[in-house]
Amino acid sequence: MTNVRSRSGPVEAAIPYDPAVEAYEATSQDITLVSVGNVLLRHRWLLILCMLAGFTIFGLATYVPYLTYTATTSFAPRSRGQQSLTSSVLSQLGLGGGGGGGGGGGAYYLEVVRSPRILGPVVESVYSYKTDTGTVTGRLIDIYGFGSAPKRNGRAQAINTLSNHIKTESPPGGIMKLSVTTSDPSLSAQIARRMLQEINEFNLGTRQEQASAERQFIELRTAEAKVALSDAENALQRFTNENQFFSPISPLSLEFDRLKREVGLRQALYTELAKAADQARIEEVRSSPVLTVIEPAEPPLGPDSQVWRKKAMLGALIGLFLGIILAFLHSYVTKTRETYSDEYAELERLKRETADDFRHPWKPLAKIFATGRP
Repeated sequence: MTNVRSRSGPVEAAIPYDPAVEAYEATSQDITLVSVGNVLLRHRWLLILCMLAGFTIFGLATYVPYLTYTATTSFAPRSRGQQSLTSSVLSQLGLGGGGGGGGGGGAYYLEVVRSPRILGPVVESVYSYKTDTGTVTGRLIDIYGFGSAPKRNGRAQAINTLSNHIKTESPPGGIMKLSVTTSDPSLSAQIARRMLQEINEFNLGTRQEQASAERQFIELRTAEAKVALSDAENALQRFTNENQFFSPISPLSLEFDRLKREVGLRQALYTELAKAADQARIEEVRSSPVLTVIEPAEPPLGPDSQVWRKKAMLGALIGLFLGIILAFLHSYVTKTRETYSDEYAELERLKRETADDFRHPWKPLAKIFATGRP
């Protein structure tokens, strides 16, 4: 409110009507439960439609038209029990001790399990299980329905399908969990066992490759150590031949002790390298399992719970939340239009004029030339 000073004192001037002030006063009022209820009931069909849309979208996204069965197995990588000898020698040579021979942590197995190196042989293996109509026998590619596709495409599609139906977990403690879901309990267990077999073979092959590389390196260093040992022994032999008699306190005695220590060091290194080479040869041909199966895969006793119902209810709640937001937004826009009806009417008129100018661009040009102003 504006004050105007006169001779008799301040006089309040009349404030003209301003729609913005009225809108601010209207929106600044406290929101009551009654007003909220009115908005929700006024837009009840919008809320119902949003709930139905969320229920349908989330339900269809997770709905499976058949029962599913999940087989679970847990395993842990088996460490190399004889690793210390080879690793200690490699550490002495400044190359570190080498890892567990292909057995990494949880992230390593999460990547390996879903790789084509593991899933490829799994989808090409033959499985057999009983159904209500008889016994089904065939490759997993054929069971998934990709047998008629070109070989490479069918294999890739089967690998992608199987990857979407497996789940891996890596809880603390180094124990891995693998779950396989199919439409038959026996098939799920067979696939889980086959995958475990492929993981073991992959890990074993990786370990053998590492052992082969270690063996080749250690054998090379063993040959070099043998030559160095022979040189040290020859040097000691020459010294003793040339100096058969010398005093224990003479400089020749110090040289003799140094040559003996050199021979002893070379002999110790050669012995360790020879042992490590033998151990690397054993590791290279070792075929014992490198995975410890803690819980073998067994056919589940019953089907999985239907997850789509929970997902559909979650979708309904999300739809209801979005519907409430849309209801209040629509109510706000409606009140704003009513408050600024003149401004919105002018906006609509200007939009029509602008669209007409784009359709008939010569009209505004003719108007400018006729009146001298736009």
